[in-house]
Amino acid sequence: MVARLDGELGPSTTPTLRESVWPLWERSDVTAVVLDVTGVLFCDSVGLRALIGVRKQGQAAHKRLALSGVQGTLARLLALTGLVRSFEIHDTAHHAVQALTLPEHST
Repeated sequence: MVARLDGELGPSTTPTLRESVWPLWERSDVTAVVLDVTGVLFCDSVGLRALIGVRKQGQAAHKRLALSGVQGTLARLLALTGLVRSFEIHDTAHHAVQALTLPEHST
């Protein structure tokens, strides 16, 4: 499942992120989610917390999350906070989907 995020990831948009992605973790036909953040132009600490929350929900549901197209502010935030190691990150959504079809220990 690929979900595309565009624009800003901050206080006004994180509720939509949560409402859109969290129900996916409850679906039996969804084993992994790729968040394509290529179109994210800005991300602040609120947006970063929302991504962490989405990741934790996925882990609790024993499902995988990957980010694709990480760049700009989001890339800097992930690097500065050390969270870049906490997310599975791929250049493109296509590469992320390919990686997520492999068993988790193969990546």
